[in-house]
Amino acid sequence: MKTRKMVVLVMISTLIGLGGCFTGCSGEDGDLGPQGPQGDQGIQGEQGIKGDQGDPGTANVIYSDWISRNFLNPNASSQNAQGLATIDTSEVNTNTDVILVYGKRNDNTVYQLPYIHAPQEEYYGFALFESDNGSYYSLQIRVNSLNGESRVYTFFSDFRYVIIPGGHTVQDTEGGSKRKKYTQMSYKEIKELFDIKE
Repeated sequence: MKTRKMVVLVMISTLIGLGGCFTGCSGEDGDLGPQGPQGDQGIQGEQGIKGDQGDPGTANVIYSDWISRNFLNPNASSQNAQGLATIDTSEVNTNTDVILVYGKRNDNTVYQLPYIHAPQEEYYGFALFESDNGSYYSLQIRVNSLNGESRVYTFFSDFRYVIIPGGHTVQDTEGGSKRKKYTQMSYKEIKELFDIKE
């Protein structure tokens, strides 16, 4: 009887083992089925936080190269002038744009105009004149002696101008916005802010 139970146990074990072999083996994979239909559109996410104001762009800032001193009258006089540029009226808005003019000395020191050279009593300024037909502006350096004596006005060797469109603003230290503070900035600050090349 023991032998019979043993044979039955061996047969059951063998059948279980063979069954595991048959179920564990798989044939080749079949072809993929067709793609199912697209699911429903999901719910739209929440609006993101508004980003910080970007830095002012420089695309519309106009600036000249350094222009050598070349006054109309090469001799000593109580006043003199030099044309810097002729600017189309469509390129500048005199009500909103900022026009900066700088004078450079031979030692590369730069000053913003208007400037008074006190030791020689010389005034260096600039002016923008509209043409008779209104199609352009003439940007000019204007110099004069403060005491009426004749001078040759050699304090500056070169001049350049920068025109900043009215849409640009300067950030103050409190994070607010101040318009038209460019005249209080140094030449170096303006140059760096607007990526002006020498």
